[in-house]
Amino acid sequence: MIQDLHMLKEKNKDSCVYCSMLTPFIKMGKGYSFAPMENKDGGNKSFQSISDSSPLVKGNKVSYNEALREVKKIIRLEESIHIDGFSTDLQSMYKVIDFAEKYRASINHMCSDELNIFFSAFQKYGGSFVSFNELKKRADFVLVVGARQEDFSSYFFKDLNWNKQKKEKTIFFLNDRKIDKCSDIIDQVNYLKSFLLEDNTSKDLKLNNLKAKFIKSKFPVVLANIKKKDYALTHSIFDFVKFVNKKNRIKIFNIFGSHNSGGFVNACVTKTGYPNAINFTEIGPLYEPNSISLEKQKKIKNIQIYISNFEPNPNLLFFKNNIFIGHPNFVEKNKVDVFLPTTTPGFDANGLIVRSDNGGILKLEKNFDSNYLSPIELIEEIQKN
Repeated sequence: MIQDLHMLKEKNKDSCVYCSMLTPFIKMGKGYSFAPMENKDGGNKSFQSISDSSPLVKGNKVSYNEALREVKKIIRLEESIHIDGFSTDLQSMYKVIDFAEKYRASINHMCSDELNIFFSAFQKYGGSFVSFNELKKRADFVLVVGARQEDFSSYFFKDLNWNKQKKEKTIFFLNDRKIDKCSDIIDQVNYLKSFLLEDNTSKDLKLNNLKAKFIKSKFPVVLANIKKKDYALTHSIFDFVKFVNKKNRIKIFNIFGSHNSGGFVNACVTKTGYPNAINFTEIGPLYEPNSISLEKQKKIKNIQIYISNFEPNPNLLFFKNNIFIGHPNFVEKNKVDVFLPTTTPGFDANGLIVRSDNGGILKLEKNFDSNYLSPIELIEEIQKN
C-alpha cells in the first residue's frame, strides 16, 4: 500500500481503496505520488499534472495504438500466457478472466500466498466466519494471533469504534503473552488449545483470566494474521478453532484482503467455481494452487500480463515477454516490453471492490478526469483482430 493513497481530502476518504478496506494489517509504504493535485488554472483536480505517463514499448514512448499493436504481435507469436497481479476493480477482473478463458491462460492474484494457505487450511479444517459489522456489534472476546497491537492500522480501531475500556476487556494479543515458557507462536497456539479445553488452571493469573472470559463469552472471535508462506501457523490456527469449538463456538474474522483479493476470489468463484489459481484449458478451468505461481509459470509460459491499478511497485518476476497494464507510476515501466497506463478506480474512474471481510461491496467514485484508458477498454482492444 502506498502512503499517498491517504492524501485525499477528508471528504473523499471513502473513495480511497485502502482506507475503505477493513484489513487491519495493511502497512503504508513510501515515496509514490498518486494523489490528485490542484491545477493553477482554476483549481481543478488533475491527474496528468503529477503523472503524465505515456504507453511505452521497450522503454520508448508510443501511442496507445502502437502499444496495442505490439501486444497483439507478442500474443500472436508466443501464445502461452500467464496473467497475474489483479490489483484492480471487480468489473475489470471479470473482463480479464473472460480474456484468460479465450486465450487458455493461467491466472492468479498478487496475494496468492495468503489465498493459497487460507484455502488449504479452510478446506481441511472448515470454520465459521464473521463480518466486520458482526465483530463490531457482537464480539465479546477477540483473540489476536500473529500480530501485536502496533501492527494494526489505526483505521481498524477507528472503524471498530470501541472505547478504551472495552478494547482492553475484549481484545487479547497472544503475541504479547508468554504462555508456559512457550516462545514460539505455534507452540503457544497449541498449548492454549489444550488449556482452554481442559479443566485446569495456570500459575499465570492473566492466562486464567483469559480462559474465564473465553468460557463466559457469547460471541468469541479469532483474528489471525495469515502471513505469507506461513502454512504451519495458519493450519495451527484453524486446528485451534476446530477443537475449541467443542467447548464454545468461536468465529474467524478474515483479516487479509488487500489489493481487492476478495474481489478476485469472488470473480473466480462466479466464473469457474474455484477461488483462485486457475488454469484455463481445452477441457475447461482447472484449480491448480500448487503449480500456478510466478516462479513455476515462468518456466512453462512465455508471456506475462501483469495487471495492477493500486500498486506501483509490485513484486514482479520477469518472463520472456512482459506486458504491464495499470498504475501510471509503475516503477519498472521502462523494463517491460509493453507498458499500458490506465485509469484507477477511486481516482480517475468509478469501480467496485469487495470488502476484505467479504461482507459487501465498496463503491469507488471518480474524483477527477484523466486521458488514460481503463483496463476494460485495453483488454477489449487487445482482443480485436
